[in-house]
Amino acid sequence: MPSKSNQQNNPFAPSDIAGLAVYTVIILLTIAFSFSVGIASNEVVAIWPAAGLGVWAVLQYGWRAIPAIFLAHYGYSALFQDGSHTIYLLANLGNAIGCYLPVVLYRKLGGTDTPFHSVNSVILFIGIVGLGMGTISATVGVGALAFVGGLSTELLPPIFGRWVFSDLSGILFVTPLLAALLPAPGESVQSSLSQLKTEGALPLAGSAAMIAVLFAASMMLPAGYSQYPVILLVMPLGMWLALRGGRRASLLFLSVTTIAALTITLMQVSSVTESTFLTVQLYGVVVISANVVLHAAGQERNQLVDALDRERLQLEQAIEHRTSALREQAQTDELTGLANRRLFEDQLDAIFSVEPTLRDDVFLLYMDLDQFKIVNDTSGHAAGDDLLREVSRILTTHARSGDLVSRLGGDEFAILTAPCSKDQALEVAEAVRVDIAEIRFRWGAETYRIGVSIGIACVDGKVHSAEDAKQLADAACYEAKNNGRNRIEIAENDDRIVEDQRGQVRWAQRLTDAMEHDRFTLYTQTIKQTDPNDTGPEHVEVLVRLRDIEQKRLVPPGAFMPAAERYGLATKLDEWVVRSLLRTLYVHQAFDAKARQYWVNLSGNSVGNDQFVNFLIESMENSPIEPGLINFEITETAVIHNMKEAGRLMGVLHDMGCKFALDDFGTGVSSFSHLKKLPVDYLKIDGMFVNDLANDRTDQIFVKSIIDIAHAMGLKAVVEHVEDANVERIVTEMGADLLQGYSISKPQLLTPELNVNDMLKRLA
Repeated sequence: MPSKSNQQNNPFAPSDIAGLAVYTVIILLTIAFSFSVGIASNEVVAIWPAAGLGVWAVLQYGWRAIPAIFLAHYGYSALFQDGSHTIYLLANLGNAIGCYLPVVLYRKLGGTDTPFHSVNSVILFIGIVGLGMGTISATVGVGALAFVGGLSTELLPPIFGRWVFSDLSGILFVTPLLAALLPAPGESVQSSLSQLKTEGALPLAGSAAMIAVLFAASMMLPAGYSQYPVILLVMPLGMWLALRGGRRASLLFLSVTTIAALTITLMQVSSVTESTFLTVQLYGVVVISANVVLHAAGQERNQLVDALDRERLQLEQAIEHRTSALREQAQTDELTGLANRRLFEDQLDAIFSVEPTLRDDVFLLYMDLDQFKIVNDTSGHAAGDDLLREVSRILTTHARSGDLVSRLGGDEFAILTAPCSKDQALEVAEAVRVDIAEIRFRWGAETYRIGVSIGIACVDGKVHSAEDAKQLADAACYEAKNNGRNRIEIAENDDRIVEDQRGQVRWAQRLTDAMEHDRFTLYTQTIKQTDPNDTGPEHVEVLVRLRDIEQKRLVPPGAFMPAAERYGLATKLDEWVVRSLLRTLYVHQAFDAKARQYWVNLSGNSVGNDQFVNFLIESMENSPIEPGLINFEITETAVIHNMKEAGRLMGVLHDMGCKFALDDFGTGVSSFSHLKKLPVDYLKIDGMFVNDLANDRTDQIFVKSIIDIAHAMGLKAVVEHVEDANVERIVTEMGADLLQGYSISKPQLLTPELNVNDMLKRLA
C-alpha cells in the first residue's frame, strides 16, 4: 500500500494508476463471469464477487478506487447489456459508493486494513461493510429500476433482498480470498506467498476431502429431498480450518470450500424460486460468517500465544541476563571491578583439581599496600577508595593475558598467574611494586605516597592445597613487611614453613574460640616504686594467659599474640581484657580491696580502630569503677602510626581521670617531639636497653638520658626487664621512679588484695 506521504504529494502515482487499472479489468471480467454462470436470474446472481473486489480495492487505495469500481461496472453494462444507460449509470454509481462509504465508516469505528485477524474487526466488517455495501448498492440500484419503471412493485422486495445478499456473499467469500492471496500493507509478495506455501498443505488436503464428501453427499440424497442442509457439512471443516489452518491458508480454503459447497448445493436444487434462492444465500452467509469469526478468534489466540511466547522469551533472556549480571556481581569487586575473593578462591581451588605437574608454573602473588591506612584516616574513605581504584588500574596494566587479578578485601590484592616462569612472575611483581611506589596521590591539599609488600608462592606439586598456597604467599608478604615494606619476598615451599603457617591459622581459630568461651585468664605483675616514702597506690600491669584445656597449662602471650595481631584478633582480645577486668574489679569492690592502679596494654591495632576507641570510652563512662583505678599502656610505635586516634583516645580518657604510659619508649622515631602533643604520665623504657645495662656503657647513658628528660617534662620513668638486683640498684641510682621485672615480682593470678584488718574492725 502506498505511503501516506506519497498519497499526499501525488494521489495518482504511476504504480497506483497501474494497480487501479488492473483492478478495473479484474472487476469487469469478474462481472462477466458472474453473469455467465449466474443462477436464477440474469440481473442478480447468487454471489457477486465484484463487491468483494471493490471493497478490497477501497481498503488498498481509499477514495481513488471509486472510479475503477464505477468504470468496471458501467463498462460491462455499456458493452454487453441492453437497456437504459440511466439505470446502469445510477446502479453502478451505487456499487462504487456502496463500496467506499461503509469502508470509511468501518475505519472510523476502529476497523483495521486486515479485518480477518481480530474478532472485533470481523464483526465490524460483516455488519458495517458487508451489510452496508449491500444495502447502499441495492437501494440505489433497485431505486433506479423503480424510477424508470423497469420493475413492478411486487418484484421490488425480493430483488432488493437478493441484491443485498448477493453483495454480502461476494464480500464475505471474495475479500478473505484476496486477504489470503495478496500481501498485506508493508508486506512483500514473496513473503506472503512463502507464508501461504508453508501453511497450505494440510488445509488444502482437508478442503479437497471436504468438497469430495460434500459432492458425494449431495449426489446420494433421494430425489426431492431438501438439498440446502448439505452445505452445513462444511461447518466442521470450516471450524477446523479457522482454528488450525494458519493466517493465510485458513482464509483461502475457507473461501474456496464454502464457494464450492454453495455451488454444489445450487446445482442439486431441482427448481430455483425466490425463496430457495434466498435460502441458499442465507446458508452460505451464515457458514462463511461463522467461520471467519472463528478464524479471527483463532488468530487472536495465536497472537496471544505468540505474545506470551515473546514475553516468555524476553523473560528468559532477562532472567539469563540478570543471572549473568548477578553471577558477575557475585564474582566482582564492586569498588574496583576486579575479581573478588570468592572468584579468586574458586579459581585457586580449581587449579588444585588438576595434576600437580600441570601447575608447576603457576604463581600466586599476594599484595598488601603500605601506608594505605594513613590515607583513609587523614582524608577519609572516599580518598581511600579512589586510591584503591588507581592501584587496581596498575595491577590490570601489568597483568598478562590469562592472569587473574583480584581484590581480596581492604587493601589486599592478589594475582594468580597463568603458567609462566619464576622470572616472569617476578617481572610482573616488580613492575607493580615500582608503579605503586611512584604514585603521588593528591586529595585536596594532601599528597600521599604509598608502597606495596608482595609475597610470591609457586603453586607447584609441593603445595598440597589452596589453603597452603595462600598461607605461603601470605607468609612471604608478611616477611616483606617485616623486612622494611615496599619489597618482594618469595616463599620457600618446604614443609616447615607450611606447617608454621598452619599453626598460626590454628592459633587464630583457638583464640576466637577462647574469647567466645572465656578461656583466657588475667594475671598481674607488680611495678615497684623506688621511693620507700611513697604511700600512693600499688601499681600492677595486667597480663593475659590462655588456658589450654587439653594440655592443662597456661599459654603465655608470646605464643599467640603474633597470630592475634596478624589475623586481626588483637582488638577483640583487648576488648575481652577490658570487659573482664571491669567485671572482676566491680565484684571485688564489695570486699574493700586495697587501692591499686591497674595498667592495661593496648595493641596498635586497637589504638587505630575507631570502633574500639568508642568501645573503650563508653565502657569507662558506664562503669562504676573509678577511672583512675584503670590506666593504659600504649607502645610508642602504635602512637606514632595512629597519632589522630591515639590523641583522641588519650585526651578523652585522661580528662576522665585515666593515666597513660608510653610503653617500649626509645624504639620509635621523633619520640620527644610527640611527647609534647600527648597527655602522657609515664615513660616505660624498652627492655632492649636494660638487658645488658650492667655491662654496656652506651645503654647506661641512653637510659639515664631518658630518665632525666622524663623528669624534666614532669613525667615518671619506668624501667622494664629488671631481672637482677644489680640492675635494680643501677636504675634506682639513675633516678628511675618505678621498676618492673622478675627481680621485683613474678606474674600472679589477678586477685585483688583485701584490707582484712579494716574489715575485721568493722565486723567487731
